Amino acid sequence: MRLVSLKIIARGAAGWESPDLIFGERTTSLFAPNGSGKTPLVHAIAYCLGFDSKFRDDIREYCQAAVLTVLHGGKKIALRRDFGKEFHVMLSDGRIEEEFFSEAEYSKALF
Repeated sequence: MRLVSLKIIARGAAGWESPDLIFGERTTSLFAPNGSGKTPLVHAIAYCLGFDSKFRDDIREYCQAAVLTVLHGGKKIALRRDFGKEFHVMLSDGRIEEEFFSEAEYSKALF
C-alpha cells in the first residue's frame, strides 16, 4: 500500500480545509515552523488507517473529516474518517463504497 494524498475537509463554511497534500512516490518531508500544523497531518494519516489519534479541540471543532487516498493493487482507495466522537469510516474505490462503524470491522476489511 502506498500513500497518495491527504485532505482535510472543513466543518461548515467557517471550517478549516486543506488542499490535497500529495505524497512523493518514495519520500515525503514536512517542513514548516512550529505550530503550523505538521503534527495533526501526521496524526490524520494514522487516524484514517484506524488508529485512535488524539486531536486538539479546535481541530475537531473546525474540521469534519480526513481523507487519505492510498494505492493498493493498482487501485486508488479513499479512506474518509470523520472527526466525530463515534467511529465512522467510509472506504471508496470509485465503484464500491463501504461504511464502517467499528474498529474491528474496519481493521478486518483493511488488513
